[in-house]
Amino acid sequence: MWHRLCHTFVALLLVALLLISGGPRSQSCAQASTPSPRPVTPSKYVDVDTDAYMDAVLEEYARTKDDRPHVLISTQPLSEGLGSRFMGLVSGFYLALALNFSFSIRWSTGSMIIEGKRATMVAFDHLFQSDHSTKKGFYPSTYTPDHTLFLGYAGAYKNGMLVRNMELFGCRDFINELKGHKLFKFTTTTYIIPLIRHNPSVRQYEFIRRTWHYKRLYRKLVSFLLRPAHHIAEHVTSISQSLLPGVNICVHHRRMPALGMKPIEQSTQDCLGRVVKQNQARGVASRIYLASNDPNFRDRLKGVYDNQLVFANTTMERRTVKGLIGAVAELLLLQLCEGDGIYEPHSTFGVLGLAGKMARNAVAWNAKTCQQVELFEPCFSLWHWMGSVQCHRNRTRPWKLAWTNPRGFGLVECVNEK
Repeated sequence: MWHRLCHTFVALLLVALLLISGGPRSQSCAQASTPSPRPVTPSKYVDVDTDAYMDAVLEEYARTKDDRPHVLISTQPLSEGLGSRFMGLVSGFYLALALNFSFSIRWSTGSMIIEGKRATMVAFDHLFQSDHSTKKGFYPSTYTPDHTLFLGYAGAYKNGMLVRNMELFGCRDFINELKGHKLFKFTTTTYIIPLIRHNPSVRQYEFIRRTWHYKRLYRKLVSFLLRPAHHIAEHVTSISQSLLPGVNICVHHRRMPALGMKPIEQSTQDCLGRVVKQNQARGVASRIYLASNDPNFRDRLKGVYDNQLVFANTTMERRTVKGLIGAVAELLLLQLCEGDGIYEPHSTFGVLGLAGKMARNAVAWNAKTCQQVELFEPCFSLWHWMGSVQCHRNRTRPWKLAWTNPRGFGLVECVNEK
């Protein structure tokens, strides 16, 4: 009886399938049908149209930079660290593109104090190519701008001008207000693009609108602006060919004695151990690239991971020319490293190197929390001021603070910012 019921059920099921499909099936009921392959979902960061638009914008800029009537001068003071100065340059270049200005760099050099010791900063063009700066017959070291804006340093928290200038870029139509100036001086060492992204007053301008949700924007700007000088590029190419093949975890650790590093070092090492164990569970052997200015931390990891750990034999002590070149080399190696990134959010340098790595969908590990985040770009590091900006008062905060230090300021990221 059960056999008859089974055959009756199968017959009814076949009739139903024929009616739904509109025709007979070639396979019998006893054969297991081969499931259709799942469609390949492209990366959510693939945006062919905006890629082409951004490439065209940069090509047009390179062709016309000396013919544009207005100039934005990005000033980078000696008082700030290397990573923060680079963040400020990227922000200034973004503003120049939005305003359709030429771009020039005032990169302060001379004596400075780093970690309690006197050091000398080398010229920008000793580290990077400078053909993106306009050559419009003036010297950025001796000029008189007709408009000046200061938007704070990475650790700024006192300056009264800060909130007013944040309101300009975060609330008002800054393009319309600034485009009349011939020579515009802009100083910041923080990444302001997420601030502008929340400004409803500039969305009608094509460059802002077209790059509004563009996840590759940061990496495009960095790749154009921070192209290494030829002697550094050759050095990095040689190192990367010997160190990076097979690397699937990229770690940055920055020794900063003023922060009290023991908890940070331990959290970075613990997070690395967690990622290695996850690889083991998937049957994947870990190969780790470490960029660090701390030889003691490097030795600790070497004692744990032995031949799994690789690092460049360069100095990253930023008090010497050799050390600065070594730091830039490590920055470029982090950008080339294709593995999962582990970064310490107190360091603009590490975020600069690991953010926006589209080859792995920009997923990275925050060493402080060992949480995966979409680090497609750095975040505006002065979000805590937004409560003082008029157009953002009483709003639900569109960001999540991933890290801040006890004094209430410092580098943060927008985690999964929409």
